[in-house]
Order: sequence, then structure tokens, then C-alpha cells
Amino acid sequence: MPQQRLKEVTQQIKHAQAKQIDVTKGIQERSQQIKQLQAQIDGINKQYQPSSQTRPLEEVEREQQALEAKLQQLLNDFRKKKTQLEQAQNLAQKAQADLGQEIAQEKAKQDQLEATQRAKGTH
Repeated sequence: MPQQRLKEVTQQIKHAQAKQIDVTKGIQERSQQIKQLQAQIDGINKQYQPSSQTRPLEEVEREQQALEAKLQQLLNDFRKKKTQLEQAQNLAQKAQADLGQEIAQEKAKQDQLEATQRAKGTH
């Protein structure tokens, strides 16, 4: 029975670690997208200063607002992924702690059983 529980907890840990890797990759991708959007926003701001304006200001403002909205969405996605990562880490830590506790309990039972057998054997 403890071996089965050990396998289950090990699977939970592996699953949490895999999810952690996926979330980390997603965070890295989102970070790169955020950097690219910020560079686009900066480029627009530099390109369309009032002295060199070639497009209507309203058009530039709409484009900037769209990019800022996309940036905000990416930031929200980033926060969500970060929360998922933290949850996966917490799950893995809890599974490891539970496993450690179960191992300690099984060890205590084994020690008690051995002590009982030794006591019976000495009489």
C-alpha cells in the first residue's frame, strides 16, 4: 500500500513539475511579447512626435490604445500564468511533504514492529 501511495505522489510531483515547465515557458513567451509590444509603442511614440506627424493624431492614438490594450491583456495573462506556476509549486511541495510524512509513519510502524518482534524473541 505505501508503494502504491509513493507511486501516486511521485506521479503528482511529476505532473506538477511538467505543469511548472509549461507555465514557465508560457511566461517567457508572454514576457517576450510584452517587450515587443513595448518596443512598438515606443517606436510609435518616437515616430509620431508632433513635429514629424504624417498621420492623423486620432489614428495614432487608436493604434497606441490598441497596443496598450494588447499589452494589458498580456500582462493579465502573465499574472495568471504566474499564479498557476505558484499553485503548481505549492502542489508539488505539499505532495512532497505528504510523502515525507507517510514515509515517516511507515518507518515508525516498521520500527515498532521490529521492536515488538525483538521483544518477543528475547523472552
